[in-house]
Amino acid sequence: MAVLSMLEYIFYNMMNRIVSKQREAIEKWTGQRICPKIKKKLDKNIEFAANCHVTEASQQIFRVQSGKNSYTVELCLHTCDCRRWQLSGVPCGHCIACCMEERIDPETLVHDCYTVQTYLKAYGYIVVPLADPKEWEKQNGYKVYPPVFTKQLGRPKKNRKKTPEEKIKSGVRVLNKKGVTMNCSICGRADHNRKGRYRW
Repeated sequence: MAVLSMLEYIFYNMMNRIVSKQREAIEKWTGQRICPKIKKKLDKNIEFAANCHVTEASQQIFRVQSGKNSYTVELCLHTCDCRRWQLSGVPCGHCIACCMEERIDPETLVHDCYTVQTYLKAYGYIVVPLADPKEWEKQNGYKVYPPVFTKQLGRPKKNRKKTPEEKIKSGVRVLNKKGVTMNCSICGRADHNRKGRYRW
């Protein structure tokens, strides 16, 4: 029953999460195109774009000077030499500086995966609550019971079992003798040892 309880806990947590995300997006984000966290990142990039100097090279291709570095921005291909735009899908400061030059709204260049509409699609599924176990259909399978707990004698071990490679005693590696054939030190035969104890 521990596994069943865990699965039910995960199931209802998912159900509550989907409902809360739907309600949050519908009630708080109305009238917005992109999600609030992405909007904050975009605003930071807009502040950074104020320190960039833009020079137009050709149609929708620009050279952007930012401090001691220069970058090439292609608005038609959604690329910038700093690669932030390609990796994140959010226009970088160099791209936004070019958008200001061309009078383009930077929000229109944000990838569609960050829009509120896509967010609602991701959480648009409905998780139907489970029926009571009494209502479940009976199956002709074996009944699964939890394992029988048997308390071991002695104090429980806290340290894990080490492999032979880890057993080091006073700087020397100690190997396990399990599986090694022990011979008698007197006659050399393997069926007994020097104390006369036979192994069958």
